[in-house]
Amino acid sequence: MNDPYFIYFLDLIFLSIIIISFIVINYQIHIQDNIKNKKQIKNILFDMLTCTFIGFFLITILIFGSKYGLKKAFIIWCILNLITPVPETGLMVSLPLNKYYDIDLIVSQIIITIVSIFTIFFTYNQKYYNSFEFGKYFVKLLNNKRLLILLSIISTFIGLIIFQKELDFYYKQKEFTHLLPLLLSYTIIVLLYLNVYFNMK
Repeated sequence: MNDPYFIYFLDLIFLSIIIISFIVINYQIHIQDNIKNKKQIKNILFDMLTCTFIGFFLITILIFGSKYGLKKAFIIWCILNLITPVPETGLMVSLPLNKYYDIDLIVSQIIITIVSIFTIFFTYNQKYYNSFEFGKYFVKLLNNKRLLILLSIISTFIGLIIFQKELDFYYKQKEFTHLLPLLLSYTIIVLLYLNVYFNMK
């Protein structure tokens, strides 16, 4: 396989669709009074979602690892945690931790972000990073568009706050507060990200 990068974009599109579907299905179950065993059905849905993310994580690491080795594959994962406004790469780890150990998605993402920053800090070498496409792109961002990295990190955390609130609402019966300002903030940050990205030379 000469270029495995398509698998990331497949991950991004497919997992985003899966998350949206998960939320919509949970909402439909929530509003239907005639459905029996709601809790059991929702738990099965959560298990399916978690297993899907675990599966994509293993497949992605396998594909990138076979192409570049595990070290570079891990660095690519760390880079993606910092440069994409949709938190799908972090969710590959944080969602299973939330499901099976009840660790808040935000707490997991803070740790993932710190690990990613330190990994890049201690491994960063421009020549080494220029040897693979995501590395080249990250070097370009560091040199010209650091704002894009900041916007990505901010949007990732806002997106995870929204998703954590969704999970708490459907699985822990907690009130979903501040939905509108969170969605508005997330939309604005993503639009700013896209504006900077498409105007990047």
